[in-house]
Amino acid sequence: MRSALRMNQWWSGKIPPALAAAYLAACVNAGPLDVTAMARNLALFLVSSLGIGGIGYLLTDAFDVEEDRRIGKQNGWSALSPLARLVVSTCLLAAAALPWRWLPNARLGASLVVLEMLLFLLYAVPPIRLKERGVAGIVTDAMYAHVLPVAVAWTVFAGRTATRGDEVLIALLLPWMLAMGMRHLARHQHDDLDRDRMAGIRTFAAGRGRDGTMRWIVRRLLPVEMVAALSALASALPLAPLLLAGFVVHALWELYVVRERWIAPLPPWRVMSDTERHDLLAQRVLSGFVERWLAPLALLTDDQGARALAATAMDQRLVQTTPHLLGWLVFVGRIGDSDIDGIIEEHESLRRPLRPFLLAMYQEGMRCRLMASSSP
Repeated sequence: MRSALRMNQWWSGKIPPALAAAYLAACVNAGPLDVTAMARNLALFLVSSLGIGGIGYLLTDAFDVEEDRRIGKQNGWSALSPLARLVVSTCLLAAAALPWRWLPNARLGASLVVLEMLLFLLYAVPPIRLKERGVAGIVTDAMYAHVLPVAVAWTVFAGRTATRGDEVLIALLLPWMLAMGMRHLARHQHDDLDRDRMAGIRTFAAGRGRDGTMRWIVRRLLPVEMVAALSALASALPLAPLLLAGFVVHALWELYVVRERWIAPLPPWRVMSDTERHDLLAQRVLSGFVERWLAPLALLTDDQGARALAATAMDQRLVQTTPHLLGWLVFVGRIGDSDIDGIIEEHESLRRPLRPFLLAMYQEGMRCRLMASSSP
């Protein structure tokens, strides 16, 4: 089953960005964080993602049977018996669809999933079969494999309280995913060029040739991806400062490894081949960061999650937060009416979601201060 669905080819590269989007979306959701609901929704989201990814690869294989047979390539669809195809397809469709019975924002999220399925069909099924229509196939693959999963994750976990600043973050994150997905497929076609020609598949790389494809990736697509990645990480700074810092540390470490610790170190950038530049900057730095660090570093930035976690380890009354601190400063007279608007305005300029909690604690602090001053 795992080999038929080729999970080893897509899980590690496509799920971490969606998880990172889910964690960041949970941060911008101003509603109270319910850890149980978050865990349940995350599990349901992963089940749906497994079903969607499995359907995509099984559908692609179903229309590549003859091409794969010509070059002796394993094909997941042809490896299954007719009964197994029916059972597996039904299970995958159920896994993709049923979680939306319980996931939040189901109407919009399910609509994005339907769009994803439509792109699967456009990519694989003749006579349109965008897989063999040059750059349109690369864009389509990037959309259903990278862009839409991140958009779905954001839709599920952001709730209805995202601000304009938060919308900027997802608007910058999606172009990054698009550029990365296009690069991944272009490199895959570059590596499979000989086999695709033997199978009679006319891909984007087949039209440009091996050298032309790598030159297009490194000199045109990779700069766009780098700018998109840095823009998205910079936009996330107020919400998730560890992301940009982690990226810089990861990039410096990878540069150190290939220059100092390899038996045959890479040459200086100015004399590298396009393939060497791709392998360093695209594969080791950009893809390596997304696959290994993007989701964990995004998870570490959720302060509401830290509050909920602390409540599981100690008495709820002992868990103190920023609004609690504000309420105390109001109570002791360090913050007054003339200060609160500026504090909340500065807080929201950093796209933090605690406005209702800050206002509530300000009012509570004033109430307690009034009671204390009026008592005999």
